[in-house]
Parts: sequence; C-alpha cells; structure tokens
Amino acid sequence: MKIVVSDHHEPFDIIPEANAVVNPKMNEDIFVKDLAGVGVALALICTLWSGEGTEFRRENFQELLELAAIGTVADSVPLVGCNRTIVKHGLKGLGDTANIGLAALFEVEGFKNKKDFDVADISFKIAPCINAVGRIGDAGDAVELLISDSLQQAWEMAKKLHRENAVRQNLDGAVFLEVLEIIEKEIDLEREKVIVLASDNWHPGVIGITAARLVQRLNMPVILISLENGIGKGSGRSLGSFNLNEAFEFCSEFLIKYGGHRLAGGFLIGAEDIPTFRKKINDYALTCSDNRLCLGEVDSEVFLEDIDFRLIEEMDAFKPFGPGNPVPLFVCRNVHIVNARLVGKKNEHLKITVRAGESEVECIGFKMGEKTSFLKKGDYVDIVFSPQINTWNGTSKLQYLLSDITPCRRVSAKRVEEINNICNAAMLLKEEGLDFQKQVKGLKNGGRMGYLNIDADGKVLTVLPYLREAGMAVIFLFPLQSMAADFERSVLEVYPDLRLLRIDCITSNEIIERAAGLIANGGLDLLVTSLGTWLKNKNLVTAFEGRNACMCINMGHWGKMYPGENYIYEVELALSQWEKSVLFLGSGEYLLDQKLCSKLGIKEVLGEKSKNDNQLFFPTSDNKLGLLVDICSRFEKNLVFVNTGREAVAVSREMRKIYNDRPYVVRSYYGDMVPSQKELLVEDFNYGFAGVLVATRSFEPYRIKHTCSLVVHSFPLNIFDFNRFLIAPCVYLIYNNADLEKSSAYVQSLCPDEELIQCVANNVKCSGNASANELLKRLSRGLQGNRSVSRRALAIILSIFFDTSLVNSGWGDIEIETVKSSWRYTEALKEVEFFELLIENLDVGLLEAAAELENVDSGETD
Repeated sequence: MKIVVSDHHEPFDIIPEANAVVNPKMNEDIFVKDLAGVGVALALICTLWSGEGTEFRRENFQELLELAAIGTVADSVPLVGCNRTIVKHGLKGLGDTANIGLAALFEVEGFKNKKDFDVADISFKIAPCINAVGRIGDAGDAVELLISDSLQQAWEMAKKLHRENAVRQNLDGAVFLEVLEIIEKEIDLEREKVIVLASDNWHPGVIGITAARLVQRLNMPVILISLENGIGKGSGRSLGSFNLNEAFEFCSEFLIKYGGHRLAGGFLIGAEDIPTFRKKINDYALTCSDNRLCLGEVDSEVFLEDIDFRLIEEMDAFKPFGPGNPVPLFVCRNVHIVNARLVGKKNEHLKITVRAGESEVECIGFKMGEKTSFLKKGDYVDIVFSPQINTWNGTSKLQYLLSDITPCRRVSAKRVEEINNICNAAMLLKEEGLDFQKQVKGLKNGGRMGYLNIDADGKVLTVLPYLREAGMAVIFLFPLQSMAADFERSVLEVYPDLRLLRIDCITSNEIIERAAGLIANGGLDLLVTSLGTWLKNKNLVTAFEGRNACMCINMGHWGKMYPGENYIYEVELALSQWEKSVLFLGSGEYLLDQKLCSKLGIKEVLGEKSKNDNQLFFPTSDNKLGLLVDICSRFEKNLVFVNTGREAVAVSREMRKIYNDRPYVVRSYYGDMVPSQKELLVEDFNYGFAGVLVATRSFEPYRIKHTCSLVVHSFPLNIFDFNRFLIAPCVYLIYNNADLEKSSAYVQSLCPDEELIQCVANNVKCSGNASANELLKRLSRGLQGNRSVSRRALAIILSIFFDTSLVNSGWGDIEIETVKSSWRYTEALKEVEFFELLIENLDVGLLEAAAELENVDSGETD
C-alpha cells in the first residue's frame, strides 16, 4: 500500500516515512506556502486528475473549489497568493451551488437566494456551523451534509448543524464571560503580553473560538486550556505578526505536542507545567517588537468627505479581504456624535451617526455595545472603520463598519491649578544650517538678538527647547491678545505637558498674583501675554528678578504695511523695564530697517533677509463664488483665507459642488481640528493631492512649502493677519462690503462700548455676592432689553467691575471714564485699533455685490 501524507502545518525536523509528503511549507514558492489543508487537498486532487487514465471534469472541480473556498476562510489562513485565488473564484459559485447540502445550509442560515457571498458570510455564519459539530459533537455529521444527494437528508442535517452551533454559542458565551471575569480580577493587562488561562470547566471544543473573540476584544494573543485528568488541551489565537507557532516552538520543552501556524494553533500540556509555560511565552513576547502585538496599522487617516461610492468600488477590486489581506482601515479624528444607540436582540451592537463639517455618516459597531458607557450626543471621538455600501429597500448609502472608537484627545489650555510639573518637552524642529544652540548662549547676560524675516510662527516653536535647555524661564509678548491665544494653542499641541499660563484682560487679579508666585518659585516654564498686559502688571516683571529668563517679543508680521509708532513705543517701554535677555521674532521687510534695529538694540539678525515680492490684485465680479473658482482654476496650488471655521466649511462645500468630479481637490482647515488632521491637510496640499486649501486665521503659513496664489476671501481682523498670509506671488483680494461689515462687527463686539457697560451694570446691581462666573452665566443667557453681545465683552466688563469693587459697593452711578481707563479696556480696544489701522493702510478694492454663498455667521474666530 502506498501512503501519501497531506498537511499544511509547520513541519517538524523528522519527516514521516511515506511515498509522498505534500506540504507547501516544505516548498519555497511563496504563492502556495500558506495554503490551508483544504487547499492542499484540492491541489492533490487536481494533480491526480491530471494523471493518465483520469478525466478532468469542470463541474466536479467547481464544487470542490467552493468547498475549498469555505475551508480556506474557516482556517483563517492569509488570503494571499493561491489562497486568494481559491476564495475569490470559489465564492463566486456559491450563489448557484450544485451541492445540495450547502444549499440547504445556506437556506437555514438565512442565505436563501443570495447570489453574492463574501468572506464575512462564511466566517460568521457558514463555517461556525460546519465546525460546531466537530467541536462538541460528531464531525461526521458535517461530512454527511456535504456529500448528501437527498434534499430531505440535507435539510435535516443542516438544521442539526444549526442547533449544534447554537449549543456551541451558549458554551462559548459562558466561557467568554468567565474568562473576562478572571482577567478583570487576576490579570494585569499592562504587564501580561499574552493571556494564558486554564480551567477544567471549559469545553475543549469551544476554547479556540472563544480565544478568537478575546483577541478581538483585548487586542492581544490569547491561549485557553481545557483541563481533564491532569492534561490540558490548549488552543490559541494571535494577531498582527505575533507568530503563535514560533512561540510554541520557543516553549516546546513544556509541551507534550503542538502544531499550528502563525495566527492559530493548539497543543497538549501537563497541568503542572502551565505556570512555567505562561511565564515562558510572555518572556518570548517581550523579545518581539511592539508592532508584532498590534491589531494592525490603520491604512490612512481621512476626513469624512474623502469617502464616497467611487472609493468603495475601487476597494472592491482588492477583495476578498481576510487574514493577510485585511479590509482597508481608516481613521477619522475629531468627529461629532449626532446620536448613539444600542441595536440587536440583546442590545450588544452600537449604532451611531457622526458628523464633521458638512459630512454626516452612519456607523455600526458589532459587539461594541459596552462602549456606550463613555459615548453621548455631542461628544467628539476618533473612529477606526472600513467603509461599506449599505443597501436597503433599493436605496444605497454609505455606512462605516467600526473597528474602534475612542474619545478624541483635544488639546485645551490648562488652568494654573491643573498644571503639572513635567517640563521635558522634546524639540519639534531643528533649524537647518543654523546652530541655534550656540546662538542662544549669546542671549545670556542681557543679550538682544533678532530672529527675523523667517516664518516666525513656526520657528518660534524651535526656540522653546533651546531656551529651556539653557535653564531660562520664558515670557512671550504679542501685539494683540488674540495672537497670544493662537500661540498658546500651537504650543500646547506640540508640548502638551509644558507648564504654560496665558494672561489677558479677563484674567482675574487672583490668578495674576498666583502666576507671579509660580514664576518666582520656578513653577512656571512659559508665560504668554500681550505687551499692554505685561506693562500694566508690574508684579509679573518683579517675579522674574531672581530668575534666569528670556523675554521673547513677537513683533508680528510687517509685510506691506507698518503697524505704527504706538506699538514701537510699547516695545521700547517694555525693554526699559527689562535688563535680562531679549529675543525678537517677526517677519516682513519693515523689520529689516537699520534704524529700527538700532532703536531696539538688536545687534544680530538671524534668518533669511530676502524680501517677499507680492502682486496684489483687486478683481471685480458680481459672482464671488464664480470669481473664486476662476482664480483657483488658473493655478496648481491656491490658499484661500477666511476668518472662521464656519466660513471655511461653507466655502469649501460650495466649491466642491463645482469640483464634483474631483471633490477631494478642495480642503478646509480650521482651528478646531486635532494636530494629526492638520498635518494630513498640509501633506495633501504640499504634495499636490489638494489644490485648494480654505484656511482660517488659525492656519500657520509656515507649514506651506509653496502656493501659487492667495485668495483673501474674508476681510482680515487685523493688520498682522493680513501681512502674515502674504506668502504667494499672486494675492487676490475678493472680499466685499458685506465681508468688511461682518469683520468690523465681530471686532467691535470684542470691546464693550458705553451703552453695554451701563446695560451690564443695570443687570447686575441686584446680584448680591454673586461670583464673576455666576454673573457671566446669567448675562450670557440674555440681557434685559434683548441686547446680543459677545461673551468676551461681558467678561471684560465684569473683570473691570470686580477690579474697582463696584460689584460689592452698592454701585451708585457708574463712572464710564473710570471703566474705560482700565488697562483691561485699553487692551481690548487694541483689537479694534489694529483693525482700523488695516483699513487705513489698505486700498480696499471691494466688489459690487454679495456673492452666491449663503451668509455665514462669523461666531467666534479660531
């Protein structure tokens, strides 16, 4: 008798004595090396068919191919090479299968008349039924089903397999819950790299599938062992590139026997060796690189509007998906939950609708019901998903199949009492061709240095690590409080653990006093404020007397317009009160003036000194949207400036309607995005994937390598905003009268007028001993007389009232001039002054009429 051995597991050193051993693992051909056992059997049959005296029958091959496809999916082998070919073509025939048993099983499992089967149908419905009888019953029942030529017998066997699978599911569910309870009570998931648990209560036929569920839940390899008479039967499942068979080989001295492949395997072990085996396999896991234990990398970060039907159709060309050829996974960050609810018979599934910008999509997360514990309407989350087309009652729509969902980590300013002591922030950028570390040494002992005419916003971030390494406390002073707020956000995105405090005209005196104490005691790394605020709070200057410190003065962007002598006067006044190191930062041709450098005591200027040559154009049209699209169609790269996030979303939405064949060309950038989203947008623009970037004033122009045109769509809020965006050779000013009025109204709302001051006073006279926060909440709900004002203006007025003790002094008559003389008021007024300065310097060049775009309420700028 001749013996042929067919196998697909990793071979041992000793090969069985047989006439032939058929195992793709013994072959160097990568196309076949991962064949499942059923694939090896199919190849063996085809080889026998090709011999003399045999006849190849196409109808028989198709039936075998279908069975091979099901077996390949069930064995969880990589769907690459020959496996992918088997599954791809085998699944195509299942809708019209000639196998009576399969047809009966499809009907019992709810697939009657289904034509297009996919891997998920086999993995979650068909394969478990076929495997269940082998796990907890007689595997022969599955064989009887598949070879049956009787409709009645096939139907009865199919129902039996369905019932056995239900029993298996109950056993699996019980083991799953028991294991989770043990893990919660006894296992340190931070320390353990591989879960290894054993029990004599677990059915050996279900521990494999339970381990697979736990891998999905815990994102780590899991091995479960069923004990009986002192012998354990183990079954393990892995993920990523953690090779389970290699791990078993590493621990083979404790195993009676073992076998398997990279993602799944089994073994026999003595009960007394289990503790040592657990330690040994975890030791092996520690030798693996971190990415060997990860669930799998996300393929790309995207925005909701990037996903459309066309992309999904293109993805379909890569099917079938499965191990080794996973469905593409995308991550979308900072999306807003519109609604969230539980679905399914046992409420075990999660269904949510998320929105970002103008895009909204429905998501389904199977077995994610427990995640509702931290999800609620209005939250911001990051989602990992694969996109699908969901068709119901003849209507198709996009749906995301969730792989993970987590709360979005949004950077926000820290209050003083929440600031921790971590200050070892790593440097983000290194200045090419400039040894700045050596230059910083020149700042010690009262040195003054200019770091000018470069992309100051970005290079400011490189300054911090050098100054910290030099042991210096740092003060950053800005012309305007809005610029200081923008800088604070940028810094915290890069250095979230920096001990930073920003002070402005609504910061209470108590906080300012506490800040001075932190500065004096070394408890603060960085103070950010405006020049006017710094000059009016002498206690802050005094607090730095005993410290090695550097004052960084951001001069702003002085492009084609000069910010005025008043600002230079304030800079000189600040310098007269400071004998320590000073570093000037800024950009623009006016800052290169020798007289100005001499006046400020700048002896050395770092950075490029070339001038930017911009041409300003004032095109006219009665169709603003059409004009914008026309300009952008002329150039490969276009940066469009708007003031607010709402405007950015609205403008990009309308432009995409016109670019309907290439909507991805138009992108929007606004301050509420998380850092990774901003990086993604910048990369898309720099590498040419996006040709139009609609950006708000929070955008840092230094991120752009090159842009052909700049389109100023909204009227800027100050002279510095206008200057810093002049980074393109061609600048088009297309704002109109309505845009000018909108910007003016917003800026004016930031500074309270006399009428508002008196109105607020009248509304809080009878407030008793209410705190500032209580009063602000009350006033924000609406003043008497239904006057609508900005929350910031209210906060400024209340801060002034508390400064002058008006709130608790019985009030009497309000001295408007006393209020207006407050440094808080004068600082707020600067936003208006620099806006008016822009108008004075700029030849407005307005359009005749409003555009096609809907009016968008500016709201708070970002």
